[in-house]
Amino acid sequence: METNQTAVSGIQREFYLSIAAGVLFIAVNFIGLSLVPVYVLDLGYSDFLAGLQNTVFSVFCVAFRFILGPMADHKGRRLMMHIGAGSFVAGPLMMLVAGSLYPAILVARVIMAVGMASFLSAANCYVAESVPESFLGTAIGIQRGLYSLSLMVAPALGLMLARSDAGYTGLFLAAAGLGLVSFLLVSLMREHRPDCGDNQSIGRSLRESGGLLTRPDMGRAYLALFSISVSYGAILSYAAIYLERYGSIGNPGVYFTFFAGSGLVGSVVAGILSDRFGRRRVAAPLMLSMAVGVALLYLVPVQPVLFMILSGLLAGTSFTGAMAVLISWLLDMAPASLRGTAMGLQENSIDSGLAVGSLVFAVLTLGFTQQMVFLMLGILGILIPFRLKLKKVVSHPEQI
Repeated sequence: METNQTAVSGIQREFYLSIAAGVLFIAVNFIGLSLVPVYVLDLGYSDFLAGLQNTVFSVFCVAFRFILGPMADHKGRRLMMHIGAGSFVAGPLMMLVAGSLYPAILVARVIMAVGMASFLSAANCYVAESVPESFLGTAIGIQRGLYSLSLMVAPALGLMLARSDAGYTGLFLAAAGLGLVSFLLVSLMREHRPDCGDNQSIGRSLRESGGLLTRPDMGRAYLALFSISVSYGAILSYAAIYLERYGSIGNPGVYFTFFAGSGLVGSVVAGILSDRFGRRRVAAPLMLSMAVGVALLYLVPVQPVLFMILSGLLAGTSFTGAMAVLISWLLDMAPASLRGTAMGLQENSIDSGLAVGSLVFAVLTLGFTQQMVFLMLGILGILIPFRLKLKKVVSHPEQI
């Protein structure tokens, strides 16, 4: 009995530490995604360049993760989380060094891309290996929900700090401090390494990652993550810019407070429901409601505050809930020896979507208003779940 209690206590400790480190890490990421575009605009650059730096960040995340994802299977989860947190100390400090020089800002974002490529896929595996299998969806829901807490707080407080006497210098120093605390929390965690991780090379993991993508069950889940991330990338890069133009809203960062606050609840509820009723039955409806939430931004000029709140609540609940369910689904289906690789591909699906969403939105604004582009993305998002035919995706590895 005492041994079992010690084991449960250890699981709780590892789970809590990984979640806490991840919350701080994600706070720095959301500062970069949502406020660096505003910073670039304040420096006098165009809307296109404001979104382009997020695209560059996401593209490098994807490129780096093809190597760093499999490394989580072979070098351990904690090492990769350390590399990620350390990069999120160096990146904000590089923003201070960059000043108003746009190419140097891009270098800072590439440094932070190393962090994103290292941390999250390892953290997902770490959480999955810290809890019982029957609790997996709930655990991932809690993880993604608390990550949403960072989005709820970081952009709004970050913008307040940037607009205060501390300015962007204070903002980037605070971001580096959060990264440092995350690094220290990771240092308190015990290492998790899969039993079969040392029996194959990283090269073999890279080759087998292609097999994960071509499996119809996992391939559809990856495409689902990509599709909702396209709209998410547009929101992160342009929602604050779009909403800032309506004086009655005040601080546009509040949109992310509603988005993330509802996501905190939505992801936990979605995770619990997916543990009970299966991933498939929960994922598709959430993707549809996410699309409706994005389309509601089209109506912001009619009633700015009302439709900002409605969009934030619906899109946030749906996006974070769908993310938790789809990640749990992939963890269900991934072979134990390729879990880090599978999670690397999962994060690449998200970051590819972020890059495409930010870039497509920027390009479309050359011919359409931002208001119209949000409507177009919402309509597209409504059509995608039917095209993916998610009902054909299995929920459990034994059905594969």
